[in-house]
Amino acid sequence: MAIVAIVIVLMVGTLYTYMFSEIQNEPDPRGESHTYIAEAQVDGIECEGKGKSVYTPENSSYHTYRFSFDLYCENSPHTLTFGMVFGSDDRPDPTIYAYIGPGEPGEIGVWKMVDGGTTYTFHVSEYCTVTSLTVFSDRIQMTAELM
Repeated sequence: MAIVAIVIVLMVGTLYTYMFSEIQNEPDPRGESHTYIAEAQVDGIECEGKGKSVYTPENSSYHTYRFSFDLYCENSPHTLTFGMVFGSDDRPDPTIYAYIGPGEPGEIGVWKMVDGGTTYTFHVSEYCTVTSLTVFSDRIQMTAELM
């Protein structure tokens, strides 16, 4: 009889432990993908399209995201892909991005990066969410907004 009681107590304890751990394992909002609507000019031709950002877990020191845009122009489609790195403080990595200013209400700031001849500007809100961005080079001018 005592063995049955011990088994029941262990089963109930295991069930409570499992339920508590599931409650604690809420998804990290940084891991969400985001969808964007984009307008662009590629080689002087008007384009529009969509894009998305996808979280790529690396480690606890930084968060990386891959942005991919499919732009549809009158003569051909174009794909634009680039990445973004955030530190553990949910701000763009200061060794890569320059802080421009506070941004719009609800945003934590605006950051800029120049890579070769391309300038990227990111408006960022909490949890590493890019609310809007621009890409500018001699061939492409694109603006994108979070849907």
